[in-house]
Amino acid sequence: MTTTASTSSRPAVPSFTPGLATSLQALEAYPAVSLLMSTTPAPKMLAADVARLAGLAREAERRLESDTVPDTLSLVLASLADLVAQAGRGPTTAAVGVFVSAAFSTVVRLPVPVSDRVVIDPTFATRDLVLALHRTPRHVVLALSPHEAAGRPHQGRPHPSALTAPV
Repeated sequence: MTTTASTSSRPAVPSFTPGLATSLQALEAYPAVSLLMSTTPAPKMLAADVARLAGLAREAERRLESDTVPDTLSLVLASLADLVAQAGRGPTTAAVGVFVSAAFSTVVRLPVPVSDRVVIDPTFATRDLVLALHRTPRHVVLALSPHEAAGRPHQGRPHPSALTAPV
């Protein structure tokens, strides 16, 4: 998912999945900027959370300006500003992660609180994503039809305890 400077062409925030966490873990390119912040769950990010996220973005910008190649800096800062604005307009859960590099960027809404921080490294800060995956219970969907009942995990993979029985 490569970012563009235009918010109108940006896809919707992807769902937080193990695949997204794995994709973020696999990327390696300096600078990989990670903004992680706990938020108050709401239909739209609260003004206080927007201000805190903007403060984290300013800290990232200040730190990047001292040690980043100018062409990369302008691309990363434009993507960062775009994603921070996008996150500020959207709904919130327990936390938000904003991940930006020259090649990839995304906003992730996390189901568990995190320690507010800015991380600038060759890789994204994904420890909180892995923790969230371990704390998020699997969901089973029970599908009923006139002919059978089937229990399946939320992501649709076969599960050993899935129940399929004629009705």
